[in-house]
Amino acid sequence: MSILVGGFIAAPVVAQRPDNDTRTTSPEKLTSRGNAKDVSAEAKVLAKAKNPRAAEEKLAELNASPPASARWHIETSQRLMRLADDLARDGARDAVPALVAQALQRLNDAEAAARGANDVKAQANARATAGHLHERYRGDTAAALASYQAALQLDPTDKGTREALERLQQSDAVLKARFEKGKRK
Repeated sequence: MSILVGGFIAAPVVAQRPDNDTRTTSPEKLTSRGNAKDVSAEAKVLAKAKNPRAAEEKLAELNASPPASARWHIETSQRLMRLADDLARDGARDAVPALVAQALQRLNDAEAAARGANDVKAQANARATAGHLHERYRGDTAAALASYQAALQLDPTDKGTREALERLQQSDAVLKARFEKGKRK
């Protein structure tokens, strides 16, 4: 089957996925940055309108990973966080917490999908990413530490997660020491 694109005949493109999943993707979807920008802009409008679920669904249209896979959930969470960053820069900070909650839900789903597929690396990736979100967007040190520790139990070789955990533990210890010192004065 051929497709007429911009006056040229183009054959469908078969994209090779890391997990050897092959799907036919239209040339327009693969090459159209305008499409991605339009989808992202629509998601931004939905998020500003306090509809994070609809924003997530819109962003998920851009995912390359197989639907409902661990990678798909992680990819969706990453898109949600980019959107949250964009909104924060634009001054729409009130939309960020709901997007963070959506991203954390996707990461929980990613961990469950990875567990079902016996993909320990993906489970660890989901936990480490959740740790980052708890730390950066929620300021929840305890949840971040727990997520990083869970990620390291799953994949003790992950240097990035180990460094994040050690950095947060050191920072937490310094803050607690300062707090205790201030209480004694």
